Amino acid sequence: MLAFSKYHGCGNDFIIIEEWHQDLSRLARKLCHRTTGIGADGLLAVTRKPCTMRIFNSDGSEAAMCGNGLRCFVKYCIDQGMAESEISSIETKAGKMKVMDISHDPFSCTIDLGKPDCKASSMAIDTTESTFMHQKLFVSDRLLSLSSVFIGAVHTVLYMDDIGIASMDSLGAQLCSHPIFKDRTNVDFVRVMDEHTIELITYERGVGITAACGTGACASAYIAVRDGKCVSPVAVLLPYGKLIVDVGDTIRLKGPAVKIAQGYWQEY
Repeated sequence: MLAFSKYHGCGNDFIIIEEWHQDLSRLARKLCHRTTGIGADGLLAVTRKPCTMRIFNSDGSEAAMCGNGLRCFVKYCIDQGMAESEISSIETKAGKMKVMDISHDPFSCTIDLGKPDCKASSMAIDTTESTFMHQKLFVSDRLLSLSSVFIGAVHTVLYMDDIGIASMDSLGAQLCSHPIFKDRTNVDFVRVMDEHTIELITYERGVGITAACGTGACASAYIAVRDGKCVSPVAVLLPYGKLIVDVGDTIRLKGPAVKIAQGYWQEY
């Protein structure tokens, strides 16, 4: 049997394991299945020394980084009795992430995600332009204006005033797998509420529509500030909570994490 814990950050839920003896991609698909498994958006596989986190989406693909997953990981480490100094820096596929401003009741923390990267070549986008900002793409009978940035993961942001979840799911899937994005992309649907507030729905690569996406919140806030639509800090409103993004020399993400359950999984 495999010991696990389950956490969520603003509705973005993760299964966390420390010891495993099989292929993590296969394990993620089995554990994250909403009907035949435990059910989650992703699997976090962690080691303590050094403090390292790997994340696998529910389809088994490995992601470089996840903002909500990082906060859940920090909360897990606190619950396991690790000192805050031990988790001040976390190794990920996207590099070392700095953890700060840990509060305990209720839990929240801030993750410094580093500098955004707007180079199209860094994101494997098939374009002759150096960046992919305000680029026009015709998809599903819509002429869309898209902007992409890498903040721990590739995100493509578009502003939408009136669109339903079903339409976002369909459009997100088409954009995620569009040939111009050679490694696929996460898709962020943003509605600007005021200069300090946006609403966000994210279609995650390898997952689909999710209740929250930390790197998506950072990407959306960064693009909104860059476009002059918002001023930092930006509150990102999500179906199950709120994240705060500070856009400066680096991108800082603040938000909660909650423990849902723990137990043992027995493969059948």
